[in-house]
Amino acid sequence: MQLNGWRYSLHLLHPTHAEPLYSIVKDSPRLWDYMITPMTSLEDMKHNVNNALHAFAQGTMLPFVVIDSSTNTIVGATRLYDLYTDRLTAEIGHTYYAPYAQGTGINTECKYLLFQY
Repeated sequence: MQLNGWRYSLHLLHPTHAEPLYSIVKDSPRLWDYMITPMTSLEDMKHNVNNALHAFAQGTMLPFVVIDSSTNTIVGATRLYDLYTDRLTAEIGHTYYAPYAQGTGINTECKYLLFQY
């Protein structure tokens, strides 16, 4: 699954995304200050990705990596979670972006893509 925007696109999370996502977090540890789970190692990120993929398989989450379309690089992640198809509700969160992508309109575009979906 892929959601395409003007500058960014959202791609369904895959196990191979753990390393590039961890490189964003390890270089900017403050990105994880207000997240629920610790992110102090690549193993933590792999566990985070595996949990997200398990929730995806259960139908309760749509986890995405955020790709900068001009460079084709992963610059963050975001999710639709607590999906309830019977109530047509979901929550948006688990979002973080590389510091160099912040302030570029990334969050607005990504949330717009999620709302359209």
